[in-house]
Amino acid sequence: MIVAATIRFRGLAKGWQALRWIILPISLIVCVQSESRGQLIGALAALLVAVPISLGRFRVDRMIAGLFTLALVGALVPFVLQNFAVTNERWDPANQIREFRETRVDFCARVIENWLFHGNPINLMLGMGSSSSAQVIGTYPHVIAVEVLVELGIVGAILGIIATVLTFSSSVSLVRLTRQNPIERGDIAALIGLFLFNFILSFKQGSFLGSQILIALCIIIAQSDLLWRTMTARTQSMRKRWGMMQHQAAMAKAAATAAMNSPAPPQTAVVS
Repeated sequence: MIVAATIRFRGLAKGWQALRWIILPISLIVCVQSESRGQLIGALAALLVAVPISLGRFRVDRMIAGLFTLALVGALVPFVLQNFAVTNERWDPANQIREFRETRVDFCARVIENWLFHGNPINLMLGMGSSSSAQVIGTYPHVIAVEVLVELGIVGAILGIIATVLTFSSSVSLVRLTRQNPIERGDIAALIGLFLFNFILSFKQGSFLGSQILIALCIIIAQSDLLWRTMTARTQSMRKRWGMMQHQAAMAKAAATAAMNSPAPPQTAVVS
């Protein structure tokens, strides 16, 4: 859904853009039929960020296209929920809040309490150990940030925060670097949208050891930012060097022209 809404095409490949209007409703139906509440909420939240990035600078036609995409998805959600939901109870907001409180909130509270009051200073700094949450609640907390804090300690939490901040920083840098490249901007928007989608899901499901996709997206974004920075620096260096060569050539040409047009010095007769 995210890739279909953000990726851009040029020339003959624009025909593929028509497929997005087929993929979007199919993706919504699949989410609802599989009762994937978190995936649907995460995808919609990621689209709110990724679609404007894909569109780039403000233009009336781009704004209309973006608003149309978001409006279409927003209009399809209640229609799909009403006609394709297996059970209405699972999509009831009050039921969702209750289930979240009885599972995620309770799991996190129990493992944090065990980490704070049943450990030692070393456990606070380095954690209780990988997968130790299962010994407390019988499963993982379903919130990766809490799992990292409890199992890897304050040190692990700080490293996780640094990695997250650097990923968001690289994302902002990529948006700035690809501003003038619509095709690449669409690719970066899809990449950032996928990262946001998995980042949001990390607060309701999954474990740290099973979050390979989220970690891989962080690495890909960082590497892409480094690649674009290098390419931009080389391009600017080449342009600067070319400008200096052009300036030197112009100066040499002007000097040669001045020498040709200057009058010959008067000749002095030699008396013997």
